[in-house]
This record gives sequence, structure tokens and C-alpha cells, in this order.
Amino acid sequence: MRNPKVSIIIATYNAGPTIEKALCSVEKQSFQDWECLIIDGVSQDDTVQKVKYFADKDDRFRVFSEPDKGVFDAFNKGWQKAQGEWIYYLGSDDELLPDGIKSLMEYADGVDLVYGGIRMKYRSKCTKDKEASFWEKEMPFSLPASHQAIIMKRDAIERLGGYDLKYKILADYDLINHAFFVGMKANRCSDMIAVFSLGGLSTDNIASLAERYQILVKYGVSRPRAFIHRIKMTVFFLILKVKHYFD
Repeated sequence: MRNPKVSIIIATYNAGPTIEKALCSVEKQSFQDWECLIIDGVSQDDTVQKVKYFADKDDRFRVFSEPDKGVFDAFNKGWQKAQGEWIYYLGSDDELLPDGIKSLMEYADGVDLVYGGIRMKYRSKCTKDKEASFWEKEMPFSLPASHQAIIMKRDAIERLGGYDLKYKILADYDLINHAFFVGMKANRCSDMIAVFSLGGLSTDNIASLAERYQILVKYGVSRPRAFIHRIKMTVFFLILKVKHYFD
């Protein structure tokens, strides 16, 4: 059996309440040349049982359950086990839109990564579409898209050394900055790729600011400029947190 074009990787730990929704969104993709690897950190709930239901009826779903050092360790295990040429990461409480992978792959020729827009879901269940920006304008201070809207070549991730586990919250931010820093090529897709449920690990923005500062300095931003950016982002995230509470 030939290898799939795309490997969709989902890291899980006690994701029973949401994992079926995520897996159903994978099943419904208009682009069908995929495999889906669920990298589970030995969940204590019914996550693995729910995943096995999908795997029993479709062998493109594969589940691995073993102890890990957190979500980015699971991400590294995922791309290392993947058989696809392209790697896409989906949160266990997020959903791919039906044409999500297809939209990204339409821009995949001649580049190392493709990024698109995201549909943000608030606690109130209201949604808001956010188009991808242009990474030449955003980097290194912010990413042009969230990781749920980015697909990347497996060999590009390997060349970058995968996710740096010293970053507990922003290893994805570090990886994309690394790709930009070494001159990898990217294409922007204007379509919405996935529904992102606010409130997960990456939305713990206040806690992430120390890591953001370290990463900016790592990629050449002066310490004074990185510190000023940290202050600005602290204010921004506090305002965002208040707004999110009322949404």
C-alpha cells in the first residue's frame, strides 16, 4: 500500500468529550489521501476506546497510547511515525472544515509549508473568521496563522529538528520562526481551514509571554525591543481575556 499524501496528527490526553467531533471532521474531508495518527498520552478516560471505534472501521486511523512529556513531545512522536509527505496538526477539541486539507494542498507546490485562515469559536459558541496574514510582515513577532491552519512538509520538520521541548507552550511558535529564519518557502491560502476552540494550551497567553520573549531573542530581536513587545502583549492579552470572558 502506497504512503498517503498527508498525515493528520492529533495529540490527546483525556480528550473523551471532544475527540469524536475532531475525528468526524477528518472523516468528512473532501481530500481523501490521508492517514490520521492519534498520539495519546495514556488517557484515563474513554479517549482510546472512542478512537479505536474509528480505527476499526477505517485503517487510515492509527492510535498510539504511551506516556509522553506533553503535547509537543506527542507532536514529535507523530511526525516521526507519519508516512505522509505533509504533516498537519489538529487539536483534539478542534475541527477541520470539510475542504480544509484540500484548500491547503492547492497551494503546496514548490514550498515547505502552507498556511490559511482559522474560524475561532468562543465560549458562547459564536464564531469569527480570521484570515491568514502574510508571514513576511508578521515574523518574528507573531505567526501568520495558528497551527490548526498550517501544513508542513515532513522533511522540513525533520530538517528543523522537530519541536524544541524546552518550550512548554510555544514550541509551535518557535518551529515556525525557525522555518522563517532559515529561509524556508511558504504559501498563503485565503480559505478558512479549521474551527479553533479558544481556551486551550496556546490561548493561555499570559503564561506564554516569557517563552515568547526567549524565542524573539533567539531569532535576533534585541532584548530591549523584545521586552517592550512583551509589555505590549501583556496589555493586549489582558484585554483579550476580559473580552473573551464576556463573549
